[in-house]
Amino acid sequence: MAGSSSGRSATCLWDVASLREIGLSLPGDRLSVPAFDPTGTHLIAVYEYGPVFVWDIDPERWKNQACIVAGRSLTRQEWREPLPGRRYQPACR
Repeated sequence: MAGSSSGRSATCLWDVASLREIGLSLPGDRLSVPAFDPTGTHLIAVYEYGPVFVWDIDPERWKNQACIVAGRSLTRQEWREPLPGRRYQPACR
């Protein structure tokens, strides 16, 4: 969880290796229960006043979604941005 200048907080996902935030923060503040599902592929965020979010953190599904959005394989540069240190593997078939 990271604070903001407004005094509110946001739930953020960080890549430990690159120390970079991944994707957009989840909306809301006063996170009471962060937990992973039994498979480790989803982060569940339960807030004290309001919503519950289930955040898909499975890298394979992220690759598939990137292919759907781009309509093609990622370039080497596009791959390096979110996946530094990982061998380039064109994700789309």
